[in-house]
Amino acid sequence: MKKKLILILVSIITFLGIPGVICFFVGLNSNGSGRFIVLTVGICLLIPFFIMLCILFIAANRKKKTDQKEHEKFKQEAFKVKVNIEDFTIKHNSWTDETIVESGQIGGFNQMSGNADKNIKYVTQNQNLVCFRISLEGKIIEHQVYLNKDPKAIEMLIIMQKETYLYIDKVDTNKKYLDLEFLG
Repeated sequence: MKKKLILILVSIITFLGIPGVICFFVGLNSNGSGRFIVLTVGICLLIPFFIMLCILFIAANRKKKTDQKEHEKFKQEAFKVKVNIEDFTIKHNSWTDETIVESGQIGGFNQMSGNADKNIKYVTQNQNLVCFRISLEGKIIEHQVYLNKDPKAIEMLIIMQKETYLYIDKVDTNKKYLDLEFLG
């Protein structure tokens, strides 16, 4: 759904927004006899552009609220199992990505002036896997959650929390939600 909304937004901007803005400003800045026509075309393109943007944002907010309601309904109807956070196994994987920021003339000037480090940006990536097993009604349930957060922050918040809840759907036990909202 998110990709679809982004595609719609890009197409609205491309086919209505940009041509509308161009026609509007060309109409404002021109002195010829066609000034009024170009300005009118710009306005006629911008009005549906803004209407469609409003509709799109309203639909996105409605979808977000619907998802939140479904999530709360799931939490109310599902089995609520208390989980001791000390039983979690956390596997950390952190690395630093190196991204070239400047590669054109500015990058060359930085290289020649001894500031080659300004051409590269370093970004720390974190991929953490939280695993645990619990026994529920004679069945062993395994659950895994991936978190993209600093490992030290995760460990600190887990020490402070002590316990959380795992929600398991009563019909489909493969549908689970681990409440890690305390991690932010």
